[in-house]
Amino acid sequence: MTKRGFDCGGCERHNTVEDMVPCEKCRKWYHYGCVGVTVMLKSWCNLCVMKVAKCEAKEMGRLKSSKEAIAMTGVPAESCEGDKRAKRAAHSEGEASENKLATEEKEPTTFHAAKRPPTANSSTTAQHKRSRQAALEKLMEVQQQEREMAMKEYELKMANLKLEHLKIRLRLEEEEASIRSVTDARIKHQQQHQQQHQQQHQHHQHQQQHQHQQQHKQKQCTIAVSDGEIGELANVEMVNVATKPFDTLGD
Repeated sequence: MTKRGFDCGGCERHNTVEDMVPCEKCRKWYHYGCVGVTVMLKSWCNLCVMKVAKCEAKEMGRLKSSKEAIAMTGVPAESCEGDKRAKRAAHSEGEASENKLATEEKEPTTFHAAKRPPTANSSTTAQHKRSRQAALEKLMEVQQQEREMAMKEYELKMANLKLEHLKIRLRLEEEEASIRSVTDARIKHQQQHQQQHQQQHQHHQHQQQHQHQQQHKQKQCTIAVSDGEIGELANVEMVNVATKPFDTLGD
């Protein structure tokens, strides 16, 4: 059937040929002959006709622009001065029309533009989805491993903190024990020193008392001796006084 409103993207001919297919890349319509497609193939090339034209023109060595390449592949036989490519396209269109008429009775719905057969794009999309799903699964696995590693690092850090706390506690207990022992030794030494001082003081007091007693005894003895001498002298004087009058009388 004729696709009215769609001009061929590969040649300058009007849309008078029934056999036209859309390109999967550029979304333009092309004649069967412009893209090398027949009704029997029931499929079309996924490459844009512009890329095909570029490749063919490079082989011929006459590529000047993309428009010229498209024109080279689709110019009619009347305006291309014997261009073999245009003639081959027209010949393929005629064969395609005959083949379509021959197969219409056997297969009335051999091709429909709206129903596109599965192409490489669908397989590429499915492959992309699978690769994306695999990447997501890998990412989730990596994230799970990272979380597990973070938990292990946290547990290790907490264990190290507990160990450091225990070490600090033991060190403080040792320091407290050493300080307590030093304090106890100092207190004991001070008590001993005080006891010695008290003993020395008591001994000194006893010595002083003993000396005082000795001195007191000596004083008493001295006083007693002095009292005895005074008595003897008094007696002598009294004797002298008593005998003196008799002496005077005799004189």
